[in-house]
Amino acid sequence: MNWKTLIAGAAVGFATGYVAKEAVSRNYTLSSDRVLKIVKDIFKEQGPISGSWINMQKEPYEKAGTTHLIYRGGITRETEGLNQSFEFLADSKTGNLLDIYKL
Repeated sequence: MNWKTLIAGAAVGFATGYVAKEAVSRNYTLSSDRVLKIVKDIFKEQGPISGSWINMQKEPYEKAGTTHLIYRGGITRETEGLNQSFEFLADSKTGNLLDIYKL
């Protein structure tokens, strides 16, 4: 076996694997259930949650000149004996909160 052929084959294999990984990671998004769990964990740090919901359809959202695919959802939690409702917008790729609105 020729060493040049072996090295060329390994290089082509490595390049193909890298391109495939990049293509998959660009299109990867978290499930709506996973994003809701992430958001609930964030809200639980400030008190108990009495209800939550999330829209399973992703929608485009522009913030600071960047367009994100987001999930829209809501959280209700009890604070000082009163229920407070919040709507949230979370990035579908990372689960990061982009905006929170008190209702």
